Amino acid sequence: MVAAELRLELESKEARLKELAAQVEQLQEMVVGQAGRMAVLRSDLQKAERIRRLTLKRCEQFEATFGSELTAYRGQRAWQLMLWCRKAYTLLRAAPGLKKLRLLWFAISSLFGRARVADQELTFPSLSDYLPMQLRTEFFHLAASQDTLADTVRLILPQPKKYDVVILGIIEFDFRFQRPQQLAVRFAEEGHRVFWVSPGRHVPPSCAEAYEMLDLRENLWEVRLRGRKSSIYEGTLDADRAKELLDGLSEFYRDAGIVESCVFIQLPFWRRLALGLRAAFGSAVLYDCMDDWETFPSIGPFNISEERLLAAESDVLVVTAQKLVEKFEEWGLKPLLVRNGADYESFAKAEVDPDLLRELQKPIVGYFGAIAEWMDLDLVYQVAVARPDYSFVLVGKVFNRDTSRLESLSNVHLLGHKEYSEIPAYLRTFDVCTIPFLVNQVTNATDPVKLYEYCSHGKPVVATALAELEALRDVVYIASDATEFAQMLDQALDEKTGEQARHRVEFAQANTWSHRSAVMDQAVARTFPLVSILVVTYNSAEFLAPCLDSILRNTAYANFEIVVVDNASRDATPSVARRYASDHGCVQAHCLGENLGFAGGNNEAAKHAGGEYLVFLNADTLVTTGWLEYLLRHCRQDGRVGLVTPVTNFVGNEAKVNVDYEDQMEMEEFAAALARGNQGRSFEIDVAALYCALVPRRVWEAAGGLDESFTIGMFEDDDFSMRVRAAGYRVIAAEDCFIHHFGQGSFSKLDADTYMRLFERNRKIFEDKWQTTWKAHQTRDGVRPAHEEERFEPGRFCRALTKVSQ
Repeated sequence: MVAAELRLELESKEARLKELAAQVEQLQEMVVGQAGRMAVLRSDLQKAERIRRLTLKRCEQFEATFGSELTAYRGQRAWQLMLWCRKAYTLLRAAPGLKKLRLLWFAISSLFGRARVADQELTFPSLSDYLPMQLRTEFFHLAASQDTLADTVRLILPQPKKYDVVILGIIEFDFRFQRPQQLAVRFAEEGHRVFWVSPGRHVPPSCAEAYEMLDLRENLWEVRLRGRKSSIYEGTLDADRAKELLDGLSEFYRDAGIVESCVFIQLPFWRRLALGLRAAFGSAVLYDCMDDWETFPSIGPFNISEERLLAAESDVLVVTAQKLVEKFEEWGLKPLLVRNGADYESFAKAEVDPDLLRELQKPIVGYFGAIAEWMDLDLVYQVAVARPDYSFVLVGKVFNRDTSRLESLSNVHLLGHKEYSEIPAYLRTFDVCTIPFLVNQVTNATDPVKLYEYCSHGKPVVATALAELEALRDVVYIASDATEFAQMLDQALDEKTGEQARHRVEFAQANTWSHRSAVMDQAVARTFPLVSILVVTYNSAEFLAPCLDSILRNTAYANFEIVVVDNASRDATPSVARRYASDHGCVQAHCLGENLGFAGGNNEAAKHAGGEYLVFLNADTLVTTGWLEYLLRHCRQDGRVGLVTPVTNFVGNEAKVNVDYEDQMEMEEFAAALARGNQGRSFEIDVAALYCALVPRRVWEAAGGLDESFTIGMFEDDDFSMRVRAAGYRVIAAEDCFIHHFGQGSFSKLDADTYMRLFERNRKIFEDKWQTTWKAHQTRDGVRPAHEEERFEPGRFCRALTKVSQ
C-alpha cells in the first residue's frame, strides 16, 4: 500500500517536473525571440540615428555650398546689374512727385559708379529653419567610432541576395529614362543591389569622404565619387584619375560589403576603372554597347580606341542591334544581341485623360523622345505640310536643333520635355506614332526604344527605313521618303480591324525589359564558374537544415549546386535532404544504403558534381555572406593555390580564431567585420581541415580523390593536403572568410574508446603512407584552443535569426 502511494507520488512529481521543464523551454524560447527582436530594434535605432546625422550633415553641406556659390554670384557684374534693375524698377514705380528726383539721382550716380543697390540684395531662407526640432535630438547614442559613413552604409544596405550590379553610367539616372535606367530598375526588382555610379556628380575633392550614396529606388542607389568632373564623351581617363576613382569605389565596395558583382559599362571611357574592379574584387565586366560609337560625331578618339580593347576584354559583350553584331563579329568576337524593350506594364495601365490635347484636331500624329541630330526635321516639315488636317505632336526636349520652320506651321505642336511618368498618357491620345529618323550610319545601328513603347498600346507606327526595322514590317509601316511617309500615315489610320493592334501589343509583351534583363542575367551567371558544394552527412538531422539554410541565404554567387550525400543515416537526415532537394532546384540528395565514411561519401558526391570547383562542407557548419567568392578569389588571383580553407571558431590548427559571439546573428556580423578587415589576406597552412575547403577540379583530378582507407574519417584532410602540395600546389587559409563550425557533428556521437581507436588506427595509416611522424595541430599564438570556446546547440544558436526572418 505504501509502495503504491509512493509510486503515485513519484509519478505526480515526475509529471510536474515535465510540466515545469516545458514551461522553462517556453520561457527560453520567449527570451530568445525577444532577444532577436531587441537586436533588430537596436539595429533599426542605430540606422535611424545615422540617417538623422547624415541628414543634418547633408543640410550643412548644402548650406555651405549654397553660401559659397551665392558669394561667387554676388561678385559677378551680372548680379550687380540685376540689383541695379531691381532698384531702378522700385524707384520707377514710386516716381510721382519728388520721388522722380530720386530716380534721376540714382541714374546720375550710376554713371559715376556710386549707385547704392545693397538694399535690393536678395535674402534666402535657411534650410535648417525648416527642419523639425526632433531631427536635432539624438535618437540613439552612438560611440564616436560607430558614427562613420561606412557604418551608415552598412546599416542602410540590405544583405545581398544575388550578385551586385555596379553601373558605370553614360548619363545621370534622372536625365532620361531609357535603356540604362530600365535595366537598372529591372535588376533591382529581381533582388540585385544596384549601384549607379554618377558620371557627372562628384563629392568635392576637399571632402574627407571618398564617396556619398543616395537612395533612388528600392534596391537602387546612386554613388558619387570624390574628385573632379570628367568629359566622358570627348575626354580621356588617365591613369591618375582612374586610380582616384578606383580608390573611391574600392572603399565603397568594402563599406557596402560588395563581394559577388558585375560591372555594367555603357561607354568605353570607363574601361580602365572596370578592369581595376575586376582585378581587385573579381567583378565580372559586361559591356552594353548601345550604339556604333565610331560613327558618333561627339565621341572622342579615346572612347574609340578603348572600345577596341574593352570589347575583347569584357566577360559579356552585349549589343542592341544586328549591325553591331556584324561589327564585332568582324573583330572575331561573339556578341550577345539584347535589343531594347518595353516597360509594358507602366504603359499599358495608363488611363485616358479626356482633357489632354483635347483642343487639337484629330487625327493626332505623335512622337516622343529627344529632338536631336538623328531626327529628320525636314521630313517632319514636309509631311506636316502635305497633311494640313493632321495634328503633329512632338513631345521631347530639343537638343541643338533649329525648329523654327516646324513652329511656323499651325498643325505642328512642340510640347517640350515631359516627365517619363507622363508619356503613357500622351501616347493614349496619339492616333498614329512616328519614328522620323534620318537614315545614316548612326541610326542604322539603332534599335528604337520608342517602337516597343508605341506597340504597348497597339498604336500603328510609321518609321523611316532604318536597317534594324526591316525585319519588323509586320508591326511597323516603313517609308523611304516624305511622300511615302504621308501615304503610310493614311494607311495606318485606315486600319479596319483590331487584329493588327493586338499583334503589336503581343509584340510589346514579348519584348519587355524584364525579358531583356533575364537574358543578360543568364549571360552574367555563365561567367561565374560552377561551384559544387559537397555535403556528406551521417545522423546529422539537427545540423543539416541550418547548414543548407545558411548556404541558400548567404550565397549570392550566381552559379552553384549543393550535392548532399547521406551515409545511411538512421535519423531524419535523409528526409531533410530529400525535402531540400524537392524545394530547391540547386540541391541534389543522394541517400546511400551503406556508410562509405567521410572520404568515400565525398568521393561519391564528387561523381555527381559538375562544378569547376568543389567545396567540401561539413553539415555542422554555417556559412556567411560572401563566403564562396572569398574562397574563390584566392584561387583566381593565384593559379598555384590548390586548396583553400576559411578561418573558423572550431578547429585544432592555425585556422582557428578567437570569437565573442553568442548566436547566429552576432556571428554573421563578426564574419562581416573580419572580412572587411582582412580582405585578400591568406597564409600557408600545413593542413586544410575539410570541415570547409575549396579545391579546383583540375587539382582534385591531379591529386586524386580522398583516401578511403581512413574509413569513416580522421586524417583524410592531412593526407589530402600532403597530396595537393605533392602535385605542386599551395595550401592556404583565407583570413577574409569565416565559417562557423559547431564541431564534431558526427564524431561526437562516437564513444571515447571508439574515437581513440579510430584516431590511432588512422594516424598509423597516415604515418606509414608518408613515412613521417604526424605532428599534432596547434593554434596560432594568442588564439584559444577550440575546446575552450563555448559550444552551441544549433537549434538555439540559429533561433534568433530564424525568428527575425519570420
